Amino acid sequence: MYLHCHNCGWQQDDFWSESYNPIKSLQFWEKYLLKPGFDHDWFDSDQTTREVIINELEKTIDNINHMYFRTYEEYKNSVDKSCPQCGNDLDID
Repeated sequence: MYLHCHNCGWQQDDFWSESYNPIKSLQFWEKYLLKPGFDHDWFDSDQTTREVIINELEKTIDNINHMYFRTYEEYKNSVDKSCPQCGNDLDID
């Protein structure tokens, strides 16, 4: 589920659950990190594998830092479901 604000555009990554957490998605990169010299055509032309992985780690850290509600249960049980940026009601898709 995706939490966001229709008024100001604030958003956060999906809620953490047993089936999803942002750290698990990083396991995808492990096989590439272990292949020296691996390059792939969907990397930007000047990026090394290491740089791509570092960027993915940084994005994951940013997602975790900006999670206003970590789990759906935390959101559901909160008395204040307003946007942390503008104060309007949050929506879930």
